Amino acid sequence: ALTHLHGLNIVHADIKPGNILMDNRGFARLGDFDISVDSTTRTSAARAHATLTQVGFTVGFAAPELLRCGASQATDIYSLGATIAEVAPQSAERDALLRRLQAPDPKARPCAQQVLQDPFFAPVFAWARDERRSCCICLEDGVRLDEGLECGRLNGPPHFVCRLCLEKHVEVSVRLELRVRQTNEGRVGCPGRPCDALFYPDVDLARHLSAAVFHSYTQSRLDLLEQRRAAELEGEMQMRLEAELRRLQALDEQQRHVRAVRNHIVEEILTLKCPRCGQAFLDFVGCFALQCSRCPCGFCAWCGVDSGGSNAHEHVRNCREKP
Repeated sequence: ALTHLHGLNIVHADIKPGNILMDNRGFARLGDFDISVDSTTRTSAARAHATLTQVGFTVGFAAPELLRCGASQATDIYSLGATIAEVAPQSAERDALLRRLQAPDPKARPCAQQVLQDPFFAPVFAWARDERRSCCICLEDGVRLDEGLECGRLNGPPHFVCRLCLEKHVEVSVRLELRVRQTNEGRVGCPGRPCDALFYPDVDLARHLSAAVFHSYTQSRLDLLEQRRAAELEGEMQMRLEAELRRLQALDEQQRHVRAVRNHIVEEILTLKCPRCGQAFLDFVGCFALQCSRCPCGFCAWCGVDSGGSNAHEHVRNCREKP
């Protein structure tokens, strides 16, 4: 859960045993996001600004730098260590992990994903290797839990998808019509029905998909983001054009004439441009026999006259405007 939150740039800010809830299947759920710090306008967005300066915490689970620097992913990791110390029996593996999680220097603490690789959690993943599931797509029985992905369904048992079916499901999802992908922000959900689970976290997909399939998934999401950004820019430009049109319509005749003359001076007199195609240029260095970068026009920098060809050296040599 913490890996997923930090992957979305959300800091929980109050991790403790009391905020870890157990469902009727024995699965742990991280709850109580009232003081979460959200940097991407997702959960708790309304309180994001307040929590940057207002710190909430529980004594005994707060990192020493919390009051000084505010909540961060490193303070969450420290609180995770305090939580493990509270609920896990003492062992060499636990104590070694706590020293890493509660290091005095926040920069020395591991990230949430690195914590999962610690030997302390090895029995959890060993259990996943021994657990067997039935795929909800191909209906194959006896598939190891670590050979597929289980959704986070709340009302009912979770749906399990084997690795092969998961890859096919993702490949189909990234080829759905644009309108559907835009609605889901390009994310992939559980194929089981009915299912109230959220979309699969990217970190889980990265762990279970091949490099090629995960690349197509991330590329699909990036394409959607680029399209959305382009649409936003187009909307901003349209708003600017409409504002400029309204402003011009509000000018009286004399003001419009003055503005037209000014624009003519700026664009036609003060702006250096190719006499043949109108391509503007800022400056030049060296020879006054210029050549346009867009068309094969050679022209004189003294008088701006088109030489009639691509070489203006002869004209420049005899130009009457040359001092």
